[in-house]
Amino acid sequence: PDEMNFRKIDGQPTDSKTILTLEEMEKLHIGNVLAAFDYNYSETAKQLGVSRSPLWRKIKTYKLEPEKATGDSS
Repeated sequence: PDEMNFRKIDGQPTDSKTILTLEEMEKLHIGNVLAAFDYNYSETAKQLGVSRSPLWRKIKTYKLEPEKATGDSS
């Protein structure tokens, strides 16, 4: 790929010279796969080769839940 998009870790942009911990890499990867499958936990777990239960724990640990929509609930 000629151009790569790098996600942010705790608000800090990453680049090709940034060294990430395994935990940071796991968080990024899970977040990317969740986003790719529109936060469908079953499909994300399937693509990652894990069951939903450990995926759910990682989502909670890394605070990767989708942001709740705000607005009028009427």
